[in-house]
Amino acid sequence: MSGGRILFDGQEVQNISGRALRFYRNQVQAVFQDPYSSLNPRMRVRDIVSEPLVAQGKMGRKEIRDWVAELLAVVGLDPPPPAAFRMSSAAANGSASPSRGPLA
Repeated sequence: MSGGRILFDGQEVQNISGRALRFYRNQVQAVFQDPYSSLNPRMRVRDIVSEPLVAQGKMGRKEIRDWVAELLAVVGLDPPPPAAFRMSSAAANGSASPSRGPLA
């Protein structure tokens, strides 16, 4: 790509600074298109889903755990505890052993 503009809330991203830049960074995140090359197969699904919330530091551990459990149930990875312990590489094929992570 050699040209173009990126807009967020009608404002050009390259012109955002200060408080507006912090707000922008809290509102956006990268969306990777190839899960096999962008997801860490050693991380549990719940840890991958919760990673942005942990990084922002605005929610407590219990609040994050509850939010992730609700989200996993919404997308059909229910009940949350067994689904949450699946490794990301096993989400599609249903096999892998759990490991410990930051929300254990």
